[in-house]
Amino acid sequence: MKNFIVPKESTYKEILLQVQEETIFTDPSSLDNILQLLKFTINFSSAVDKYFSHYSLSQGRFSIMILLFTHPKLTWTPAMLAEYIGITRASITGLLDGVEKSGFVERETCPQDRRQLIITLTQKGKTFIEEMLPEHSQRVSQFMSAISKEEQNELNRILGKISKKIPLLMSGI
Repeated sequence: MKNFIVPKESTYKEILLQVQEETIFTDPSSLDNILQLLKFTINFSSAVDKYFSHYSLSQGRFSIMILLFTHPKLTWTPAMLAEYIGITRASITGLLDGVEKSGFVERETCPQDRRQLIITLTQKGKTFIEEMLPEHSQRVSQFMSAISKEEQNELNRILGKISKKIPLLMSGI
């Protein structure tokens, strides 16, 4: 097999063709899709980070606050928040420290089990979310207007299917 060298002037498709010709990679369309997903994820995550930094938030802090705001009647523990958001319990502790320091949430001892904490959104946190949601909703709608409602449903379906296969990427590691 020849050495794989990417000339500076190569386009993305030329690089993909070179990979197909010079390696044993048998499914270039899968590689193309993965590379597109990675590129999108990096760009999207960077844009979302920049957007939330405008509000002195992070994606994680916003996730906590929006869950507490949209489900105020649920009793949220740090473990429940971590599981719902999809992060570790150690990570949720750091995020809660930040939003608590900002005065957006408070931790209270559970009356039935004093070993457990209950997380609630403060009035300051509610007001903050209420004030930011109209702009946030508008931005999300504008972003997603690039595709039709039908395409959005299809995107959700496809992402759901491939999300189930993520463990395969880590198997044997």
